[in-house]
Amino acid sequence: MLSHFIVLQAARTSYEADAMAESTDKLFKTIYRGQFDDPDQYEIGFEDPVLMSLQVASRMVPAVYDLKIKLLRNNSGLGLITSDNPIVRHNQHFEGNEHAGHTGLGQAGLQIFLPLSPKYLILLYDTQTYKLGEKNCRVVTISSSDDVAPLNELQWLNAHENVYFREGEEASVHAQALRVVRRRRDEKTSVKEHPLADRELDPEPETTRGLLHEFRPGLDARLKLGFMKIRRRPKHQAA
Repeated sequence: MLSHFIVLQAARTSYEADAMAESTDKLFKTIYRGQFDDPDQYEIGFEDPVLMSLQVASRMVPAVYDLKIKLLRNNSGLGLITSDNPIVRHNQHFEGNEHAGHTGLGQAGLQIFLPLSPKYLILLYDTQTYKLGEKNCRVVTISSSDDVAPLNELQWLNAHENVYFREGEEASVHAQALRVVRRRRDEKTSVKEHPLADRELDPEPETTRGLLHEFRPGLDARLKLGFMKIRRRPKHQAA
């Protein structure tokens, strides 16, 4: 039930609506390139992109049922922050390999972060890729602000327009913003075309034929968490 809520909640934000609109526009302009004199003069999308986003997300919910859920309890002196796009999908295992998306709901190595308050955060993660806390314990205590700061960076990188934080921490939040915001994504979605290997076999070479790959660019997070370890040999890569 919690996994279901998190996936649907992520799909109903203003950021997600903009991402859905951007994705639709890019896909259709790529598909119909050559059939319009100037496709960029048109804006292609849905009247209600949030509704479409929710419909897509509702079909994808089962993909996260295999992720383990843990509650992180922050006992450091630094509060967790949140944003208007608080549910962060990341893949620490594939950081630095951003030629394609690695945060799909069925992707090996997926991590999903949702801060609840300055003290608590829900984490969904792939147990085949990461080790976190005791096997049968659902709560993991964080004692170091060095682990809280990277979690807060995720919110800066993923936020749409607003970030929210505990009163009295303005100075530290502002200092972190100056370091992090330059690494925010330039685009919400990416569409890549992989044409046919032999275009001579294409009976209509002026049309688009091949594979279109739409994905969400990953966050430039450079995530390092002392309480979470990447398995030396992830189980899904075992021979």
